[in-house]
Amino acid sequence: MLRIVAAILSLFFLWGCGASSFQPLSRLDHSMTSENSLWHLSLKHREKERYSGLLGLREIEGGMHLVLLDSTGIKVMEATTDKHGNVELISALDAVKDTGLADYLGQALNRIFFLEPDSLPCAYEGMMHLCQGNINPDQVKKSASLWFFSLWDVDYFYEKSMPEKVSRIELKPLFGPDLTLVPIEN
Repeated sequence: MLRIVAAILSLFFLWGCGASSFQPLSRLDHSMTSENSLWHLSLKHREKERYSGLLGLREIEGGMHLVLLDSTGIKVMEATTDKHGNVELISALDAVKDTGLADYLGQALNRIFFLEPDSLPCAYEGMMHLCQGNINPDQVKKSASLWFFSLWDVDYFYEKSMPEKVSRIELKPLFGPDLTLVPIEN
């Protein structure tokens, strides 16, 4: 019995790492962001806000350049991330350097802007499912699941008056803080 449980858990963890094998988009979806964009970022854990600041994004060949600022405008972190969520830290305050924030943001931006199913509404790879579709006219959901377990969801909320314009993006992973991005107009 113990061997069966161990085998099931091993399969769960092996296939749980399979999300990165789905093909990323070749470019950012420009209906969600342009080459340069500024977002209000909020990180929440159990409905309690843990961080709030600004996130500047710039599309670069093969990924994104990101700058994270606190609410006073002080640069907290600067990094680049590729289309698979791999992060190269350029600079960071000592307080956040070894916290895993850069890796978390790299994975979050990968899920939000690059990762998409090969076929709609869902793509399957083993027990891993990646799905994307409209919930209603002003909301699109992207989700990854392993068998019956939801690993993460991304919800894209669009303005009713301008349906092509994103008003808010929410990432809700199984583990880790929830992330909310709200675009800031130029």
